[in-house]
Formats: sequence, structure tokens, C-alpha cells
Amino acid sequence: MSRWTALGLALVLAACSGSASELSTTTIPTPPPLPSTTPPPAPSTTTPTFENGDVPTLALYLAAIESGLVGTGMEGAAFDEPESLINTGVLFCGLLDEGFGPIDVLRGWVAALSADGATPSEDDLLLGGVVLGAAVKFICPEYLDDLAV
Repeated sequence: MSRWTALGLALVLAACSGSASELSTTTIPTPPPLPSTTPPPAPSTTTPTFENGDVPTLALYLAAIESGLVGTGMEGAAFDEPESLINTGVLFCGLLDEGFGPIDVLRGWVAALSADGATPSEDDLLLGGVVLGAAVKFICPEYLDDLAV
């Protein structure tokens, strides 16, 4: 299990184990499902093509993470373990979907890093913020206003 996968799992456990007073009490109502009148399209077996200037969203997400880590000990992490950072971004968005606020997500990140009693490094703390910011920008932009200072 990679370091990032273990961190993600620990983050979920830490976020789910917090007391109610520590977590955001804001709930987001779930909209009712839209009725479907047409069957879903069949899965594509071809590789997608992109017009000039189009870049896949996850590539932009990873580039944003890498940009935020330049000059740190984590520089290059976005390209060393992209799947783990993508999974972490999706996890962060899932926690936001569940009603956790951005500060709750970051508290869970810190708790996961501190689970073994170690003090997280500044680079580890920065990584959590950079991943959250990039995830909100590119994976779940409906939460952009929640990050506004």
C-alpha cells in the first residue's frame, strides 16, 4: 500500500471518527434524481481525442498540484504518484459532498498525518492544502465559494 493510499484511508477514518462538535454542522440537501427517459450511452472503446488547447481535467489538476509544490521537498510528487493524489482529491471532494467543510477536510488530513504520533512536516501540511485547492478547482468546483477567504 503506498504512502498516499494509507494517508487517504487514515484521513477517511479520522474524518469519520471526529466528534460532532469538531465537525461542521452544515448539511447539503441531496437533490432528487432526475428521471431518465433514454438509456445511458454505451461505453466507448476508443481513445478520446482533444482539440487543440484541450487538456484533460485531471492533467490540469496534477499540474496545479505540482505548481503549488515547487521549491518544497514534495516537488515532483504529482508525477511520482499521480493515482494516489487523484484518489486523494476525489476523497476530499467526497468529504465536501458529505457536508464536511474545507477546514474539516484539512483537520482530517492533519489527523491522518499525526495518527502514529508524528508531527507532520510543513511540506506535508502544504500538500494537503494544495491538493484540496486543486481538487476544488478542477474536480468539484461547486465548492469554490467555500474556499473564499
